[in-house]
Amino acid sequence: MNNNKKTTFLSLGAESIGRFAVYSDDSVFVSENFGDLLNENNFKNYEKAVLKQIKIKKPNVILTDLHPLYVSTVLGEELSKKLQIPHIKIQHHLAHVFSAVGDKFCHSNPNNCNSEINICHPELVEGFQSVETTRDSSTPLRSAQNDSNNFRLDIKYSLPNTFYGIASDGTGLGFDGNICGGEVFEFKNTKSIKQPLHQVQNSSIKRIGSLEEQTMLGGDLAVKEPARMLISILSKFLPKEKTYENVEKHYSKNEFELLYNQLQQDFNCQTTTSTGRILDAVSVLLDFAKNERKSKHEATKLLEEKSAIPYKLNPKITFDKDYNRYILQTTPLFEYLLKNINKDKKRLATTAQLYLAQGFLEIINKNSNNQNSKIFFAGGIANNQIMSSYLENNNVYTSKKIPRGDEGLAFGQIIYYLSNYIN
Repeated sequence: MNNNKKTTFLSLGAESIGRFAVYSDDSVFVSENFGDLLNENNFKNYEKAVLKQIKIKKPNVILTDLHPLYVSTVLGEELSKKLQIPHIKIQHHLAHVFSAVGDKFCHSNPNNCNSEINICHPELVEGFQSVETTRDSSTPLRSAQNDSNNFRLDIKYSLPNTFYGIASDGTGLGFDGNICGGEVFEFKNTKSIKQPLHQVQNSSIKRIGSLEEQTMLGGDLAVKEPARMLISILSKFLPKEKTYENVEKHYSKNEFELLYNQLQQDFNCQTTTSTGRILDAVSVLLDFAKNERKSKHEATKLLEEKSAIPYKLNPKITFDKDYNRYILQTTPLFEYLLKNINKDKKRLATTAQLYLAQGFLEIINKNSNNQNSKIFFAGGIANNQIMSSYLENNNVYTSKKIPRGDEGLAFGQIIYYLSNYIN
C-alpha cells in the first residue's frame, strides 16, 4: 500500500447517525456519533467537525451514501465541488456488508500501531474531541480509555473469489430507486487469483435475492405508523372488510377508507424490501407494538424481547425471472400469522424472525454450490439476537467490533472504496 501513503479519504456515513471517518496514512479514524443529522443542531456540530478535519488534512476523495437527498450526501457534493475532488456515492447496503468484511479483519493492537490499517478512536486523531463512544450495537467500538483502543485491519488476508453479504435494515436507497433493506448480494472477484483486501478490483456485485416487495402506504408515514404496512400486506390476500378488522384498533372506519383508497390508487406509495418494515408490521399485528414510533427500531425490539420457542415454518422462496433474483416471500408469513393468531404470540414472534433469517440463508444456498461459502450479515437488523444467532450458528459472520447499524456505515464506505477502487 505504499502508493497510497499520501491518499486521504473522507467518508460521511449515514444521515440517521452522524458519524464520519477518515482514511489517512494507512489508518482509519472514526468520529464521535453526532446523532440524527435531520436535527439542526446535530448537523451543525457534525459539519463543524467535518470542516475542522478537512483543515487538518485535505482529503483526495469524499465518500457518501447513494441517496441524493441525505444531508450528508448533499454536504459531500458541496465539499467535492469546493475542494475540486471526486465524490463517490456508495450504495447503503454495500457499505453495510463491507463494514462487516472490514470488522472481520480488525484485530486488537494495544501495544503498537505499526500495522497497515488501524481503527482508532477520535481522541487519537488531531482535531477530534475526546468523547465516549455511543452504543449502537451489542458489540460497540471499545472505550478509548482501555488499552485496546487501536485496531489493525489485516489487509494481507485474501478475499475469497466469491463471498456473500446479507444486508438487513429499515431504510436504504437501492440502485433501482426503491427503498431496500432485505438484500442478499454475491461478490465475485473477476480476476482469476485471490488478492489482498485493498487490491480487489473489477469486482462483480450481484443482487441475488431480496425480500418480497411490499408497499409503504404513505411513503415515510409507514415508518411512523406500522399499521399502514399491515393494510398493504393484508390486502393482498384478504378482502377489504377483513383487512379492516385487523387494523380497526388503529384507524377509524373513515381513516381506513381513505388509506385503502390511497393504496388502490397507488397514490403516495413506495415499494420496499425492508426487513425493518416487515418486523414492525409483525410486531403491531401481534399486539406487541402500538401504531407509532417513539424510537428507532422500537417495534422490532419489542418483537425480539417478547420472543419464545418458535413454531416450524419453512420459508417460501421463488425465483423472479424479470428481476433475475430470488424472492423471499413475506406475504405467506402474514397469512400464517393470521391463521394462527390465537396461538402463543411469543412463539409466533420468534417464528417470524427466524423465517427471515432462514430465508436469507436459503437464498445463498440456492445460489451457491459451496456450503462453506464466506457470508457476512450486516445492517441494523443484525443487532437482532434471534436472527444473528441463527445465522452465526450457520457460520455467518457478524461484526464484533464495529457497530452493525448505520453507526458503522462510514467505516464500511471506506472499506468498500479500498476494496473496489484502489490498486
